[in-house]
Amino acid sequence: FPLSNTQSSNFFLEQEYTDYFRVQEVIGDLVDANLIHAESTHSNTQYSLTSAGKETLGFFKDKLNDGIENDVQGFFEKNKLEFRQENSI
Repeated sequence: FPLSNTQSSNFFLEQEYTDYFRVQEVIGDLVDANLIHAESTHSNTQYSLTSAGKETLGFFKDKLNDGIENDVQGFFEKNKLEFRQENSI
C-alpha cells in the first residue's frame, strides 16, 4: 500500500539513518528514476513502488543488512494499522 511522504521519512529519521533533507532528495531521485510513483492529493503526497521499483528491490534483497531488514519489518509491524487508516482518508 502507498505511504505518505511523512510516513516514509519517519522511518529513516526514527532509525537515524540520515537527515530529512537527504530523505527528500532520495525520494525525488526515486520518482525521477520511475522506481516509485508519487500521487498528490489536497495536502499529502503518497508514494508507491512501480514495477521497476519492485524489480530493483529484488536485485538487492540478498545484499540488505539483517539489522536494516529487521528495522524495516519492525517499523511496518508497529505502524501498519495506523498507516492504513491514515492513507484511507
